[in-house]
Formats: sequence, structure tokens, C-alpha cells
Amino acid sequence: MISPPRPAYSLGWAALSHVPSLCEHPLLKSERCDIYFDQGLFPSVTSAATRAESLPISPSTALHFEQDSRAVLGLQLADLAAHAAAMMLVEELEGARKIFSGENSASGESFDFTLQWKFWQQLRRNFLSKPMEESGERAGYAQLAPYGLHIDPGCPEKVRAIAEKRFGSLFLGCIL
Repeated sequence: MISPPRPAYSLGWAALSHVPSLCEHPLLKSERCDIYFDQGLFPSVTSAATRAESLPISPSTALHFEQDSRAVLGLQLADLAAHAAAMMLVEELEGARKIFSGENSASGESFDFTLQWKFWQQLRRNFLSKPMEESGERAGYAQLAPYGLHIDPGCPEKVRAIAEKRFGSLFLGCIL
């Protein structure tokens, strides 16, 4: 989820509004789904639950509001992934690149890469996406929207365009 700088409650409401599209993902549609929200994203559990009742959310989806990341360890991983994605977006917006050198484990050849590429290489298979295209020009690519990418309508157009370009689709094939 990409959202403009706003109070935490706005982020909570935006994340909650994305839940119905998450629940429509083919891997989640027929399964019980538990979704956890970190502390401080809503004014109260009651207000979040009331808002959730107005959304078309599957009865097999359980929403857990105001969770403590010390107790729900998956929230810490989500924070780490969000930070990595934010760093990739900042790098795209600012154009500043940190270049590193590495070695291809398969061929032994050295190559240069950006910090953004390293983050993406490690995260790319963990986003919910439409199934990968098997043939044609886009073979090996998966589309993140509408499941794994939600861009808040309040984002500036420049941010929206760069986020869609950076995170809109991803290559799932071998990259090294």
C-alpha cells in the first residue's frame, strides 16, 4: 500500500478499504483469512470494526485490529517489507542510486547492482499478484494490482505514476 503522508488513522482506513480486493485473490478466496492491523492505525477497535461491517468482506475473513507487533511477529516482517518498498520508491523518486558490487552465484561473474534491485530481488515473490503470464511478450511477469498493490487515491500523480511503474508488475523468472 502506498499512501501520502497523513495521520496514522488515514493509513488504517486506507488499508481496511483494500481488504475486499485482497480477499478476492484466487489463493485466498476460498480459504479462511486472518488479517492483522498494527496498533495505532485506528482510533479504536470499535470504530475499525464498525467501518469493516460496511465493507464487502467475506465471512471467512477475520480482522484483528490494534495488534501488538511484539506478540504478532508477522507485523514486524510486514514493517520490514514496507520499509524496503519505501526505500525502493524513494530511490525511484529521487533518482539517487547506491551501487554495490556482487558475484553471480551461478556463473561466478561479478556485477554491479543497486540497493533497490537487491530489495526487490528479495521481496518480489512475496506479493499477492495475478497469475504469471506463461507466453507472449509479458511471459514471466505477474500483475500486482489489484491484490498486492494499493495506491491511495490521495497520492500525488507523480508518486502514483512512479509507484505503478515500479510495483505494477514484476518479473518472476530468473534474474541472475
